[in-house]
Amino acid sequence: MEDSTVLFMLLLGAALILIPVPAAVYDLVRQRRKRGTWVQVEAKVASTKKRAVPASGQYGPTSEYPTKLRFTDTGGQRRTFIKVYSSEPKKGSKVRVTYDPADPEQVEVISGARLYVPMTLAAAACAVGVWILIISL
Repeated sequence: MEDSTVLFMLLLGAALILIPVPAAVYDLVRQRRKRGTWVQVEAKVASTKKRAVPASGQYGPTSEYPTKLRFTDTGGQRRTFIKVYSSEPKKGSKVRVTYDPADPEQVEVISGARLYVPMTLAAAACAVGVWILIISL
């Protein structure tokens, strides 16, 4: 291999190892910190509507489902917010949500994927980075 190609491969491999891990760890810490101050409650699916999404790229038109979720905050006030799902949730079903007690309009649905996907992607990037380093030597 040419020297410039080897150097590029080494830099790319190092970047794939050194950049994604701190980013994923930062995201995980931020999520856990938020979970420490935000309140978890159960929300109920109040209503859902089907909305067409125009075709994009190789995929034809699809649908999304803006869904009204309702919960009662710790002060006893009923709150409603909209979450868009890719499949239709059943009316009356329950989901766990977390909200900021200082600003109850800030609500997020609790999802295991939100916590683990960034770390999984970082691990995959590291594996690719190690592989690039090995083949470039």
